[in-house]
Formats: sequence, structure tokens, C-alpha cells
Amino acid sequence: MRFGLIRIENLSKSYGPFEAVKGLNLEVRPGEILGFLGPNGAGKTTTMRMLTTFLPPGSGTAKVAGHDIVSEPEKVRRVVGYLPEHPLLYDDMKVHEYLRFVAAIHRVPGRRRSAAIERVVELAGLGEVIGQLIRTLSKGFRQRVGLAQALVSDPPVLILDEPTIGLDPGQMHTIRELIKSLAVSHTVIFSSHILPEVVAVASRVAIIHHGALVACDAVESLAKRFDTGDQRLLLELSRPVPEAGKILGALPSVEQIEEQGNGRYVLTAPSSEPMGPDVSLAVLQHGWGIAQMRQMRPTLEEIFIKLTAE
Repeated sequence: MRFGLIRIENLSKSYGPFEAVKGLNLEVRPGEILGFLGPNGAGKTTTMRMLTTFLPPGSGTAKVAGHDIVSEPEKVRRVVGYLPEHPLLYDDMKVHEYLRFVAAIHRVPGRRRSAAIERVVELAGLGEVIGQLIRTLSKGFRQRVGLAQALVSDPPVLILDEPTIGLDPGQMHTIRELIKSLAVSHTVIFSSHILPEVVAVASRVAIIHHGALVACDAVESLAKRFDTGDQRLLLELSRPVPEAGKILGALPSVEQIEEQGNGRYVLTAPSSEPMGPDVSLAVLQHGWGIAQMRQMRPTLEEIFIKLTAE
């Protein structure tokens, strides 16, 4: 089982007076899937380009699977599979020709190339377009070709910039499941602007803002850290009841109620006032029935907005 540790040490990059990345320190553990988040212009793509040696750092460095991005760029490229946000594909090549070309560049031995291509074609779901010219492919299939080229050399480290961009919901689910399965033998960094996707896939989340790391932890740990202490209760009735919101909102222990439709409500109250007993009793007295009722912690979206608010 091969894993690649990533250690980023005081990594910085400026474009003239603009500091895109500021003294970034981060470690991605072997076999981990790290979700890399930040607003547009926060420095995510610049960091990924430095880690893949497409862009030299201004200062600091990083080691990828033991190889230094400054002094050993060729070795770094051999252990990294990179999917840029807009993958560079050769439109006049057929899919299988392009993947064979990439396999040769990454020095996949000739006797193993056919098997390597078959493997990534199956993983990325490219079987039906394997003989097509790349220029004829839809956005979704072009993205899949980009993912396949990142995987074709079976590198220990994968760096994926917006891997599901342009995909329909079914394709997004397929790629999410694929990324999760890759953690068995790879270390993965992926960026995404779809926060529920990050929750579903990542074992840990790093958030950067204005080029600096502002948080890095598991989503559940971040939720505990940013919990205000107020109670937030999610209640879903077994069926919609038009008058339920008004009745629940009038309970003495409920300070605020948000109706989300289809019998779903988010109830808020100060931590000193337990809502559960009052809410359960009201539901029981009116014979509504409960599909689910649970305490809520801050969502990743709420944490992200709090950390990146101007």
C-alpha cells in the first residue's frame, strides 16, 4: 500500500504587490482526503499549482511523497496526478490516444500501458467514448478524461482542482464515490465550491482566506469549535401540518422558528432553555407524528461564511 505524505512549510507566492499565498503551513496525512476550501481568489489554485510544480513558490517549500517541490520538481511530477480546474486536453486526439500519450509521458512501462488505460477508463466511466475525438466530447466527459489522465500512472498523491465542475448530479455522485475509494491507496487534496460535496467526501477540511490558512480540522470538530452554545433543533413531522409552525413558535422555550417546507422546522433557543420536552409534548398532544428530531451543529456553510466574511 503506497501513500504520499504532503508537508507544506511556510509556502508563499506573490504577483507583484499582491500576496496570493501567505506563509502556508499544512500537513496532509497519508491516505487522507483533504477538502481545500476558500472564496474565489483565496489562493487555492495557486497553492495547487505550486504543489504540482507548475508554479514556483516565492518562498518556503513543500515536500510531496518525500520530494521537495523546489529542488526535486521532476521527482514530484512522477508521484503526483494533477487535475487542473480547466484540464489541458488535445482536441485532435481520440480518448485512448490521449491516455496512451499521457501514460508514456509519465513513464508507465510499455507492457503495462494497456492495462493502466483500461483501469482508468473503467474508473472514470469513459468506455462509451474511448474511440471519440476529444473535441466532440461534452463538458462532463472532458472532465472525466482529465480525471483519467491524473490517475493513469497510479500516483500516490492526487491533487484535484474542482473535479466535479460541469458534471450533472449523477456524474457528480459517481466521481465523489470514486474519490472516496481512492483513499485506500492514495493521498488526495481536492478543492470544491460545493460544500455538501466536501462534507460527503473529505476526512478533513482546510479553509484559506486571503492566502492564509484560517482553519484545518474534521468537519465535526469545526462544528464543535464554532458552536455558539444556542440550541438548534431540527424537527421533521411525519406529514406537513399548516398550523404547526404557529403552534411550535408560541412555545415558551422556543425563541425562533424557521419553516423549511414539507413539515421541516429549525427551532432555536438559548442554551439555558431545553426545547426537546416542550416540542415533543406539543407534537404528541396534537397527534402529528415525528419523522426525525435532532440537535443541529453549525453547518460547514455557516463555518465557511463566518471564517471568510469580510
